[in-house]
Amino acid sequence: MKDDEIFLFIHIDKRFYDEHFFDEYKNNKHVNIVSTREIIWGSIHHLNAILDLLKCASSYNIDFEYFHVITGQDYMYRNINEFKRFFKDRNDNFMSCTICDKSTEFRYKKFFRNDVINYKNKLGNYITKFSYILQKVFFINRKPKNITMHKGLVYVSITNDFVSYILDYINCDEGKYFLNYLKWCFIPEEFFFQTVLMNSKFKDTLNTDNKRYILWEFKNGTQPAILDISDIGNVENGGISIL
Repeated sequence: MKDDEIFLFIHIDKRFYDEHFFDEYKNNKHVNIVSTREIIWGSIHHLNAILDLLKCASSYNIDFEYFHVITGQDYMYRNINEFKRFFKDRNDNFMSCTICDKSTEFRYKKFFRNDVINYKNKLGNYITKFSYILQKVFFINRKPKNITMHKGLVYVSITNDFVSYILDYINCDEGKYFLNYLKWCFIPEEFFFQTVLMNSKFKDTLNTDNKRYILWEFKNGTQPAILDISDIGNVENGGISIL
């Protein structure tokens, strides 16, 4: 994707550092690669890596209109001019967002440390579940102070103003407290943007259509699904879905 107005900021897991990959893009001002974290599923590291990317992007002397959080598996469906026209002069912050309910509150009321205990292996899965049962037995329930928790996907499209607010927020006492609280949550990145937005002056800018097409079923060996040609019709009927 080449366009003078599009800049890519990519985080690569520290465990998979490849000097040749860095060298390939080091003279490309539109591609900036960082490798600051080891990404462990369900841990705070994923969120911290995204925040590192936002800091990096904000350090550029460019007045970006929007920041789009995507994965390495995302594919741009709309053509680039249509993409830019859609986001031109808008104020919306696009993200899936719901207030947390009984079905998800365990993820932030109990203590989890997926950065220390790997939930994805058999032993780590057992330890995490055993710890959760013990916490239920002993009625361990925590709750962040003066914050109403919201959740949604971490894949968001957010304005420059909101990103500036986030970067200021994580450096103030309230933001530091909230990040430390999230460190002990299960998949904390799915709480951060939504909770910060809905507890701030930006709450009225929420647009719950995150402009992504994701098929939440098992297909082509994984869930969410790896899309194929049979999904084209659904993507086309998905309005302005961009990814």
